[in-house]
Amino acid sequence: MSGNVVKRENNRARFAVAAAMIAALIGALRPQPQAQAEDGVFDAWAQWVTRRGRWAGATTHFPAPLPRPPEQPLRLASMRWPLWVHAAKNLDPERVEAVLGALEYTLDWLDAHGWPLPYPDGGRGQSPGFDVYLAPGAARGASAGLDAPIEWSGLDAAATFAVIDADGSRERVERCASAALVQAILLGLDPAEAEHARIASSELVLRTMGHADGCDVALEADPRAPETPQAGIWGDGEARLAATVAWLDAVSRRHDGHSGDFIRDVWQLARQRSDSGDELRASPSLLEAFDRALANAGESLERSIADAAAGWLMTHSQYHRTVASTRHTIDWSRLPRHLPVSEPPLGDFGSATFAIETPGAAEGDRLEVWLRAESDARWALWALRVAADGRELGRVSSPPRRGGRAFLPVELSAGTAGVRFLVIKYPKRRDGQLGEPGDLEHYFKLIVDRGR
Repeated sequence: MSGNVVKRENNRARFAVAAAMIAALIGALRPQPQAQAEDGVFDAWAQWVTRRGRWAGATTHFPAPLPRPPEQPLRLASMRWPLWVHAAKNLDPERVEAVLGALEYTLDWLDAHGWPLPYPDGGRGQSPGFDVYLAPGAARGASAGLDAPIEWSGLDAAATFAVIDADGSRERVERCASAALVQAILLGLDPAEAEHARIASSELVLRTMGHADGCDVALEADPRAPETPQAGIWGDGEARLAATVAWLDAVSRRHDGHSGDFIRDVWQLARQRSDSGDELRASPSLLEAFDRALANAGESLERSIADAAAGWLMTHSQYHRTVASTRHTIDWSRLPRHLPVSEPPLGDFGSATFAIETPGAAEGDRLEVWLRAESDARWALWALRVAADGRELGRVSSPPRRGGRAFLPVELSAGTAGVRFLVIKYPKRRDGQLGEPGDLEHYFKLIVDRGR
């Protein structure tokens, strides 16, 4: 019974994204007033995804083409795909063959799961297929480079190649080969999207393919930092990337049974057609596409991120009893307390956790928590009741809101040994439109007391 329910939920989520895309195109093709019709089908598409009354999103320069690594004497061609691996002659031929095998397996997997394949590159790299370079000492384990725009594509697109660091263990090099291939495909699919989105998505693909470890991002949460980083989950930096991968993994498990289909379709939802080859439309971004796709599947982006943060927090608490990265652990007997102003402050999608131990509380007692924060941001406050063994007993939350104030009463039921509080800061919204995460950080504080 439960398996059938899961299957129906997964199918419903996949249908939700597909139906959203079809509905947007149908709406865009209906007769419209002249002023809107001049914007074209893809203007209407971008308006629908971003929830703007008219498309007026950000633009970005077309990425500068990167020089390919120097021509290598050792070249190995796939017999199954238009794919070539380039390597120095002093590399172990067995390692090169293993990389080719990993790339072929990845293309087989991507093709079977409906992911796009690399665009042809017009013979660049002195080969008739997609080129992957093994480069000892590369800056990252996996990266993608861009040659030129694909002029004949109906949407923004580019010819790309992949670069893999040839050093390290054979297993890691093979994982990085898969990650580099996915990054190159996504760069070709949407050259305006940020690099960190491609890196996180490629690491998510590694997870869905069954790899226990990643390439450039540690897939298993560090027990010293289980929560969403204070700076936020969307952007550059190892901590943010690790949190983004964990969030994408949670979204995939919830909405597509960990097949990766939901994330694949969101990438398609974020594609654009720019008016100029030099200036690309940077909106809808992948984050805006997630916002629309999750809403269409019956879930908000804010709730999705909060659920993931709470899940990471409780997974860690269950095995370690005390959250090592919580700001403060407070005894029930020492209430009321005014906690210090947060330091460091929170960035967009950043979170902080607090723990209150309640061994002296009786059933029917109540905690009351007030959030006081800078008003120029949106804030949410969550409370999770836990048992002595770390199991979650229940949770309550205040919805994300501006104004910097929230109040949350928490009833302490039988068996409650403590409460974990989660404070999350979100980007602004205006008329339903999600703002892109920024660098501005904000402060907050909590006041905790017993209920009267």
